[in-house]
Amino acid sequence: MIVLSNALVRWAPRLPRLETLELYDGAPLEDELVHTTIHEHCPQFNSLSIFGWTADDRDQKLAKFLSAIRPQSLKVLELIRDIGAGPETFLALNSHSKSLTELKLCTSNDSLPHLSLLRGCTAIEVLEIEVDKGAINLEQTQNDVFLETIDWLRQCSSLRQLTFHKLLSAPSLVAPLLLEDKIKLQRLQIRDYLAKDSQIFHQALVHQKHSLRDLSLDGDTEGMFRDDVEILVDALKQLTELRELRLVLLQEVLQDEHLISIIDNLPKLEDLYVSGLEIKDGVLISLSNLRNLRSVVFTGISTFTADGLTDFARRLGPGNQGIRIMVSLEWFAFQT
Repeated sequence: MIVLSNALVRWAPRLPRLETLELYDGAPLEDELVHTTIHEHCPQFNSLSIFGWTADDRDQKLAKFLSAIRPQSLKVLELIRDIGAGPETFLALNSHSKSLTELKLCTSNDSLPHLSLLRGCTAIEVLEIEVDKGAINLEQTQNDVFLETIDWLRQCSSLRQLTFHKLLSAPSLVAPLLLEDKIKLQRLQIRDYLAKDSQIFHQALVHQKHSLRDLSLDGDTEGMFRDDVEILVDALKQLTELRELRLVLLQEVLQDEHLISIIDNLPKLEDLYVSGLEIKDGVLISLSNLRNLRSVVFTGISTFTADGLTDFARRLGPGNQGIRIMVSLEWFAFQT
């Protein structure tokens, strides 16, 4: 449903408990009467989600809205698509530096270098940044901005969930955060990164082994050598508190021995999504020892046998009730 600005102006006085506003189109926020009305009549407003916005000067208009509502009131901002948010929006968010705990941005290559303007927003607990239409490496193109962004993120001691998508410098940005004792990540997702250049990042994962529960790595492994793979596997083996692990590695490099070694060291694992090379029945034997396993997806090259799958089903226990198994495009469901 498309909401017109005059409708918001009429509705807001009747919604004193309004907390969340989700807009398919951000156009209503161009009307400054909307700003005033929400400020005066919706004291509990704290969450804004925008799917799209095509008007000119969107950065300036969104910034005006963020500055017009009550200071230190916004807790959640989600920009699902790139709506042109940039330096003015980022600066305006500093007026909510103590309240903003969840920030999800889809941004452009042009706006990304202004991320460090968010440096006042250190109360963030959930941060997701996606770069629309391609990747950019801040470390190589704008190293000063890259370092300023690291300085900002290192101050976010409450950070618990972190996602970067299509940002080539993401591993280099994240590695220093993983080494911070005051940061205790529970969920980490890095998508579309170059795994062969990320040895330091992979090694740094170990420093979050006591808090990390959910890890998703989606990367291009072209050019990885055996030593690179061993570094990754050795780090994953030490993340013993993991409940969810997703490894989507292009040009599959994980073989049976690697997967077995990882699985045998993650006793609390509940969900596994992995691509691998020539995965055989031995992996199923290791999986059957996971007492809380609920979901397994193999997307690599597998050579499971019918006997191996049957034996796997027979080994499952009460904690695996309702488990689902997906091998390539075929689903196998076992009830225990």
